Amino acid sequence: MIQTFRVRKLFATDLHEYRAHLLRLDSHTRYSRFGSFVRDAFIESYVESSFRDDALVFGYVEDGLVRGAAEFRPYRGEHGQHAEVAFSVEDDWRRRGIGSSLFEKLIITARNRQTARLVMHCLPENRAMQNLARHFQARIRLAPDERTGIIVNLNPTAMSLAQEATDDWRAFASAAMGIHRRVWGPQWQLVLDAEPRPRLSPP
Repeated sequence: MIQTFRVRKLFATDLHEYRAHLLRLDSHTRYSRFGSFVRDAFIESYVESSFRDDALVFGYVEDGLVRGAAEFRPYRGEHGQHAEVAFSVEDDWRRRGIGSSLFEKLIITARNRQTARLVMHCLPENRAMQNLARHFQARIRLAPDERTGIIVNLNPTAMSLAQEATDDWRAFASAAMGIHRRVWGPQWQLVLDAEPRPRLSPP
């Protein structure tokens, strides 16, 4: 059986898989993701808002299952367009560079929307997420109960615009084929990332 996986934008048609990913998170990972211990009922309700308005979700999809995800939620701040981001990766899929790949998608998304401030909140003990934010040159602001990573003044480039357009096409094709496989059976396989592309430099 061919295994397929990639990081791509998720659509409303992926809502079931995204919900299943969040429900698979253990209690500690849920606490790190949401900042508190949450029950299944909260996740069921929360997911319904993840594909509304201008919110975007990116997922690490392996064999049709979402194993890691990042959300981009824009809002209007005092000095222009801001966005808050959040991450989740299932325990057995950590330390594979998935978080970094998801973060890169968010940087491209933020650039192309001229985001003045990209904000990420995490718990003080979540050193992995803080190190990931620092890798992308985020300033870490300290508070007694959380750490806040902030990346400022992200502007689009020709490369970021082209990469998002290409990624959107690939994501749409992958999502469409995923629906086809669910309807017609597992014999439908798709491999889109035959050639690895160079990573964008941190902003």
